[in-house]
Amino acid sequence: DSALVMVFDLIRVLISAQKVCEDDNVEITATITDGADSNYIYVWDFGQGPPVNSDSIVTSFVYTAVGTYSVSLTVVGAPACVTDSLNINPVVVFASPDAEFIANPTSTTTRGPYVVFTDQSTGGLLPGENIISWFWDFGDGQFADSANPIHFYTDSGTFTVLLVVTNGLGCTDSQI
Repeated sequence: DSALVMVFDLIRVLISAQKVCEDDNVEITATITDGADSNYIYVWDFGQGPPVNSDSIVTSFVYTAVGTYSVSLTVVGAPACVTDSLNINPVVVFASPDAEFIANPTSTTTRGPYVVFTDQSTGGLLPGENIISWFWDFGDGQFADSANPIHFYTDSGTFTVLLVVTNGLGCTDSQI
C-alpha cells in the first residue's frame, strides 16, 4: 500500500503601513516571507468596516475617523489548510487639520489690489496636531508660506486661491 502525502510551506507574513492621517488613502503591503504562491487569498480586516477579500498583497484603505484600529491579515493558500493570520500593531489614525481662510476684500481694482488673507484653519488637540506650515497659491503664479499673507495682484481677472495646511504629524488639508 502507498499514500500520497502533500506538505506545504508555512506562509509567513510581514506587514508594513505608512503614517496614517484621517481621510488619507493608506497603502498597506504584506510580504510573504515563506511559502510564496500566486494563488493566495488575502482577507484584510482594517478594524473599521467589514473584512475585505483581495488577491493582492498590496491594498489601500481610507480611515474616516480618528482612533486606534487593530489591523489583521489572514492569508489563505490554494489548499484551504495553508493559512497564516497576523495582527499588526494597532494603526493610530491622526487628525488632519481643517483648512479654512477668508480674503478681504474679495473684489478690488488694479489701483488698490492688495488682498489680506487670514488663516482660520484648525488643528487637533493632541501633541503634534497643531498647524506648523502653510502654502498659499494665489492663482496668479505667486505663492506664500506664511499664515496670514497680504497679496498684491498686478493683473485684473478672477483668481482661484488655494491654501494647504500641514500639522506637526505631517497630515494635510486644503481649501480653494
